[in-house]
Parts: sequence; C-alpha cells; structure tokens
Amino acid sequence: MARAVVTLILCVAFDVTIGKYVFITQQKTWSEAQTYCRTSYTDLAYVKNEIDFGLLLTSSGQNSPKGWIGLYRDPYNPSIWRWSGAGLMTYSFWGSGQPNNYDGRQNRVCVQDDKTWNDQSEDLHFHSIASKILW
Repeated sequence: MARAVVTLILCVAFDVTIGKYVFITQQKTWSEAQTYCRTSYTDLAYVKNEIDFGLLLTSSGQNSPKGWIGLYRDPYNPSIWRWSGAGLMTYSFWGSGQPNNYDGRQNRVCVQDDKTWNDQSEDLHFHSIASKILW
C-alpha cells in the first residue's frame, strides 16, 4: 500500500501520465477521427516528448504509422499548434519543409509513412492514433 502511495505521489509530482496509444485502422477525416477517439478512448494522440512519439509509432504494429494525431493549427494564431484536449505543442517531429500550409488549408497533422509529421487538410481520410489514459 505504501509503495502505491509513493508511486502516485511521484507520478503527480513529475506530471507522468500512464496511458497507451491505439492505432485505428478505419480511415476518417480529422474531425471524424477526433469524435471517434473521444467517444471510444480519450482523444486523438498527443505527444509530449520523444519517448511518447516512440510509443505512438509502435502502436501501428506492422501497419504503416500514417494516421491523424491530435495536433491542429490555432484558428486565431496560425503560428501556434495545439493538441486536442491537451494544450500547446512543446515537442515536434516535422518532416522536411513542414509545416507548409499548402494552399492555406492544411490545419491538421498526421504522421507520415517516414515517421515524420505533415500538416494536411482536415477533410482527407487517414487512419488515426488515439490516446487512452489509464491512470
């Protein structure tokens, strides 16, 4: 019991979230993916650091990791990126030349086959990656 209490205190003190990523094979738009992930899990995936990103990539198993994550461009300040339900972006893994906001419509982010991030139009259909907070 004492060990569990110490673990809980350490997790709270160091902002540790115990959770997992789930790769969703159905292809959806970003908004559809967000709704599905919020209903079935916690939300679209967010990444705080390199360790999180590594765990996210392994969620796809043998599949291509390409899929929506919860990152979107702030509609009021296009230079700011936010996580769906989780605050400002503090870590990124953009592909070469990204984000480029091609045609002024790329306001959502997906992981590419090469395991980098790319801004995309939200009406495209991709797999998605959900986060599920366990504790």
